[in-house]
Formats: sequence, C-alpha cells, structure tokens
Amino acid sequence: MDTEQTVEAPAAAPAKKKVKAKVKAKKRQAAPAEILAPADGIYTGLTVADCCDACNADGCVISGKPYCAHPRKGGLHSAQISDPAALKRLNHSKRILGKQMLEARSE
Repeated sequence: MDTEQTVEAPAAAPAKKKVKAKVKAKKRQAAPAEILAPADGIYTGLTVADCCDACNADGCVISGKPYCAHPRKGGLHSAQISDPAALKRLNHSKRILGKQMLEARSE
C-alpha cells in the first residue's frame, strides 16, 4: 500500500511593516551660571590632582567633614550620599573638573 500524501506548507504570513515611533527630543536646559563657573569661591585651587585651597586636616570643602571627598581621590562616604548639600558640592566640583579637562584638551 503505497499511498503518497502531499502536505502543503502553510502560507507565509504577510510581513508587517515596522513602524518607528517618533520621539521628540527634549530641549536641554541651560546650566545655571554657578555650575559653569571656574574654580573660584570655596573651590579655589581645585584641580584633578589637588584639593581646594580651603581644605585642611580639620575638614574638606566638599564633604564638610574631616575626610577628603575630592571626586578623583575617593568621593563621599556612603553615610553622606543622602546629604543633599554634600551631593550638591560634590556634583559642582565634578563639573568644575570636567570643564577644566575640556579646556585643557582644546588648548
């Protein structure tokens, strides 16, 4: 009993067009002038290798505590991560260092 059965493959479904969602670009807000300022005020003397001039053994300008919180030397301790004032000073010092590095590259 030789019976041949033909099995037809199911028809391929038509390809769906991929629709790309249009994403509106968010406009960047201009950074406040205080963030773009060079290392002056309490941050005078801050460089990638050196702490602020006002830093000493009794306290750091960035942490406000008797330990160094320079962004390239160690940063804030975990206990101070929730302190908004210390975070603001740390982020400000990071921006100053970043701006100094950009200026050094363009020269």
